[in-house]
Amino acid sequence: MLQQPDGRTTMLMVGHSHLAALVVGWQRIHSEHRDIRLKFLNLRADRFLKPPGAAGDLRPPSKASVAAVDIEKLRAELEGYTSHAARVLCLVNGNQHNIAAFSGDGSVTLKTRIAGLERNVAANYAEWLRVLQPLFGDRLLILLPPPPIESEQWIRENPGPLADVIARGTLMVAAERKALWEAQCRAVRAVAREFAVPIGEAPADVFSSTGFLAEDCRRAGDSTHANEIYGARVLQSALSADPARGKTAPAGRPHHPVDTRTHPYAGLPDYAFWSRAISRRATADVDPVVSPLFRVRKSDRVATAGSCFAQHISRRLEAAGFDFMVVEDERAPSGQRSYDFSARYGNIYTARQLLQLFDRAFGYFVPLETAWLRPDGRFCDPFRPRVDADGHAAIVDVQKAAEQHLRAVRRMFCELDVFVFTLGLTECFASRLDGAVYPLAPGVAGGEFDAERHEFLNFSSAEVTADLRRFLHKLALVNPGARVILTVSPVPLVATRSDRHVLVATTYSKAALRVAAEEISRAFANVMYFPSYEIITGPHAGGEYFGDDRRSVTAAGVDHVMRVFMSNVTDEPGRDARPIVSGHSTNYAEEHIVEAEAMADLACEEVLLDLQDSNTLPVR
Repeated sequence: MLQQPDGRTTMLMVGHSHLAALVVGWQRIHSEHRDIRLKFLNLRADRFLKPPGAAGDLRPPSKASVAAVDIEKLRAELEGYTSHAARVLCLVNGNQHNIAAFSGDGSVTLKTRIAGLERNVAANYAEWLRVLQPLFGDRLLILLPPPPIESEQWIRENPGPLADVIARGTLMVAAERKALWEAQCRAVRAVAREFAVPIGEAPADVFSSTGFLAEDCRRAGDSTHANEIYGARVLQSALSADPARGKTAPAGRPHHPVDTRTHPYAGLPDYAFWSRAISRRATADVDPVVSPLFRVRKSDRVATAGSCFAQHISRRLEAAGFDFMVVEDERAPSGQRSYDFSARYGNIYTARQLLQLFDRAFGYFVPLETAWLRPDGRFCDPFRPRVDADGHAAIVDVQKAAEQHLRAVRRMFCELDVFVFTLGLTECFASRLDGAVYPLAPGVAGGEFDAERHEFLNFSSAEVTADLRRFLHKLALVNPGARVILTVSPVPLVATRSDRHVLVATTYSKAALRVAAEEISRAFANVMYFPSYEIITGPHAGGEYFGDDRRSVTAAGVDHVMRVFMSNVTDEPGRDARPIVSGHSTNYAEEHIVEAEAMADLACEEVLLDLQDSNTLPVR
C-alpha cells in the first residue's frame, strides 16, 4: 500500500449513481478503518461533462457515457491520484440491466434484450477502462453492480428515478430481470479479462437466498439502487481485497484471479480484439478500417474499374458529389453509361486483364485476335464483348471503336488522381497464341472456343501480385502522383472451370486475391486496401448481406460498405452516400426499393455463364 505522511492509505472510488450506496456505507464503517482515506469521484459530475453544444446542439443523452465527458478534464483530475492512490475501485454503468428490464414493450424478447445489453455494456466499460487502466494499472479493481430486486410489488411502489421508464414500459418478470443482470456481469467480466483488470466480488450477505438483492439492502423509494447496508458490506469486502493477487475477503462467492502482468496485448485498442470489434457490435456498426493511408478529396478525379461490385462504388461516389471520372459516354446520363465505370471497358475481373488494358492503351501490347463473330452475324470486341449491345457490322468497325476506346483509357490513366480497382477473379480464358486474356470465355458472348487456340488459367496469388506490381510501376511512369485503392469483390464465382466445387473454387480465388492485395498495399506507399470483402462476408454479417441466391450483394450490404468508405476514406465523412438508381427518382424510398430489386441486374458479364448450359458451348 502507498502510505501518506500521516500513515493513512488513500483509496479512490470512481463511478456513477451506485456510488451513493458506497458513500453512505462508508459513513457507517469508516471508524473501523482509521488507516484508510477513501475518496469518491462521481464521473457524471458537471465539472466533467461537456458543455451543451459540444456535440451538436444537445448534450449526449446519457451522462454516464464516455461521450458525455470531457476526457482531458477528467484525466487531469485522475492524474492527481496516480502518485498516492493505493487502490482504485470502479463501479460504472451499473444500472443498464435495470433499464433493459424496465423499458420497451412485451414484443421485445429476452434474447434480444440480452444481446443488446451485452453489446452496450461491453462498449461502455471498454471506453472507461481505456481511460482508467493506463493511469492506475494493477491498482484498478472493478466492482459489479448490485443484483436486481426480486419483488415486482416493491419496484412498483418504490419506482425512484426510473418511474417514467417503468410507467411506459412492460416490467419483465423476476427471472428475466435476473438473467439481464447476469448478462451484464458476464459482459463486464469479459472486458475486465481483456484489460487484465481484476473483479471484486460482492459478498454473499448482499444476496437473498434466490440470488436477488437482499431485502435489508434495498433502498427505500428506489427500484434499482441499494442502501447504506449494502454499501458497508461491499466496502468491508473490498477493503480487505488484494487485487494484485486476485484475492477477496471470504464471502462465499467465487473469484477468479486475473493475471495483471504486462503483456503485448494489454492496452491495445478495440479493433485488435474480436470480442470488442465484432462480437459486441451490431452488424451495421462493424467498421474494419484502421488508419487509412489517405483520403479522397472532393477535388480528386476518381476513376474506377474491376468486377461488377466496383459499379456500386462508382455510383455512390458520383451520387455523393465526388468527381467521378468519365472519359467515355461523358454526355450521357449516369444511368445510361456503360457499366458505370470510368471508361467503356466493361468488367475487368483479373489483374492480368488490367495490366493488358494498360499495355494496349499505351501500345505495349497488340493482341492478334481483334474481333469475335457473334451468333447474330455481328462482330464484337473480345476484350469487352458486351459493351456494344448492337455489335458491329464489320471487323474494321470493331477495330476503330477499340482505337477510340483505348485513347480514352490512356487519357484516364494519365489524368486520374485516385484509381479504385476491385479484384474479382483468378480464373480466366486466354489465347495460347499471344497470352491475351478475355473477360469471358470464347463462345459465351461471341467468338468460338478452340482448345488449340484458347486455354483456361487460374492465377496463383504470386501471379496476381506480379501483375499488379507491373501495372503500378507502369502507371507511375505516366502518372507519378496517382493513388490507388484496392478492394476484393465479395461476390462469389457464378461458375468455375477448375474441376473443383464452386464453393472451394470461390474460397481459393478470394483468398489469393486478398493476399495479393495485402502484399501490394504493404509494398507500395501510394496503395491502400479497403475491406469491402470483409464487410460483406465477415461472420458479423451472418450472410445477411447476400440475396436469396446467396451470391448477389443486397442494398443493405452496399450501404454498409459505402458508409464505411465515406467515413474513413473521404474528406467528407458526414456526406450522405445515398444510392442513386436509373431514372433519378426523387422518391428516396422508391429508390431504395428499386435498387434492392435490381441489385442482381447490374451489367455483370459473368452471369452470362449461368444462362447457358456449359455442354452447349462450342468446344473442339
